[in-house]
Amino acid sequence: MRTRRLLRIGVVMVVALGGAVGMAAPAAAAGMDLIEVTAQSATDSSDEKSVSAYCPAGRRVIGGGAVMGGNVDVHITGMRPEPLTNSFTAYASEHGPGNWPWYVTAYAVCAANVGGLVYVSDFTGGDSAATHSEYAWCPGGTKVLGVGGRVTAADPRKVLLTYVKPTGTGNGAEVGGVEITGGYAGNWWLYTWAVCAPEPAGWDVVAAANAPGQSYATFLCQYPKKLTGGGGYISLSLGEVYLIKIRIDQWSTPDGRDTWPGGVAAEASWVGGSARGPGHDWYIKAYGVCVD
Repeated sequence: MRTRRLLRIGVVMVVALGGAVGMAAPAAAAGMDLIEVTAQSATDSSDEKSVSAYCPAGRRVIGGGAVMGGNVDVHITGMRPEPLTNSFTAYASEHGPGNWPWYVTAYAVCAANVGGLVYVSDFTGGDSAATHSEYAWCPGGTKVLGVGGRVTAADPRKVLLTYVKPTGTGNGAEVGGVEITGGYAGNWWLYTWAVCAPEPAGWDVVAAANAPGQSYATFLCQYPKKLTGGGGYISLSLGEVYLIKIRIDQWSTPDGRDTWPGGVAAEASWVGGSARGPGHDWYIKAYGVCVD
């Protein structure tokens, strides 16, 4: 089962005597005008949590990330842009026996003066397949700026979000999920979101893999480029390896007077949390879109 949703944020143009007045484009020298907004949930031992970071007036949400902390037996179940509330929401769930307090943080990347934004969504599932993957495609003439994905089930402890990232050519978002080791008898669903726009100057999809022996990967856009949205990818979960971090990091000017979203840190953990890791080879990549 699948459906596709498209929501366009248009540019209103008013024609007046002597010329046209419209939404101003960002100055070419300054590039895209971006800020980062964060929000953190309560810290307690709830089974599931979500939290939303809201963009301020005059800016639109175009991407974001999610981070959980405080408990090794918790995994990210989703991160999504929400155009109607102009926010970015992070979701997480416990999956193990631990009962320690934990939290989840949402990161929103918010843009001013970006015309032609299109928000696209799709979903698949409604069965008990061992894995699901799904895409949300940008309309022709646009490129992806930010991505989102979410796994849902009656028992969210049993399903893992294993990747949410731009497609290789940047024409959409791709998302993957898997049942946790031991399987799940119930039905579950996988959702994907893409935020698209006409290609900005300097647009590029960037990825970086973990170093040998590390469970995290990170990169910064080439200075002074800016990041519009983050993502992460686990190469081979097998129901054991799961996402715990897709964090949006900051660049700043040498004098520290100005900051902007500039990079991504992605991290994974594994069921049981043993020091030696899962019993198979795997890797993680951090993904993002960089622009001038």
